[in-house]
Amino acid sequence: MDEPTEKRGITRFQQVATVVMGLMLIAVGLATIFEGRLFNPYFPAGALFAPFALAGGALLVVLGIRGGKRS
Repeated sequence: MDEPTEKRGITRFQQVATVVMGLMLIAVGLATIFEGRLFNPYFPAGALFAPFALAGGALLVVLGIRGGKRS
């Protein structure tokens, strides 16, 4: 089968959208931390949500930046 030899990257719009979504996720994680009620008995998952939101947002930002590179 003929496979294309060129590597495909994401478009500039997709790159910007991915970085914006990552920054929004980081902002939500930071807002959860700075709100101060991480161990609320009605929402005890706040202590678990913040680290995953920060890590997921950072991953999206890195993927958005590196996704546009073609070699």
